[in-house]
Amino acid sequence: MELTKSQISELFSTFLSSGGSFNTLVEAMLNALSLHERSLFVESYDGEQCNGFRPRRWQSQGLCFELRIPRTRSGAFRPMILGILKEQEEEHTALFHELYVRGLTCKDIGEFANASMAYNIVNCKLAYSPTLAGRPSMLGSCIHLSSVSWCFISMPPT
Repeated sequence: MELTKSQISELFSTFLSSGGSFNTLVEAMLNALSLHERSLFVESYDGEQCNGFRPRRWQSQGLCFELRIPRTRSGAFRPMILGILKEQEEEHTALFHELYVRGLTCKDIGEFANASMAYNIVNCKLAYSPTLAGRPSMLGSCIHLSSVSWCFISMPPT
């Protein structure tokens, strides 16, 4: 089925005006793009098979998106959206690190993130975590001070 841009726009408008949420629309689009990307990947590689989904939560601009990331049997598939999310997280980590190095307290950084980036940082703490060294954290944004890894730990939204 081939839809024009105006037909797609009308579909989105109808969905949103009938009570559909913006989150649902964005989640559906990102999930559909990842699913299509996986189908192209599986077609390109002989012997590759689909292998379900894994959940991924993404917070941006004060919104929380629950994504279903498609997997393949070999684990070689990685949707483009994950690369975008990783780059965004790395940029935030670098910014938080720079703010901390320049003398801002954890409280200041949390207030900045809440106000300017619509982050939901609550009970911000700076904690050393050897188990999280060099890896992204589901708990918050990690920063690296010389050879020591520190994490801004925040309470996830409910």
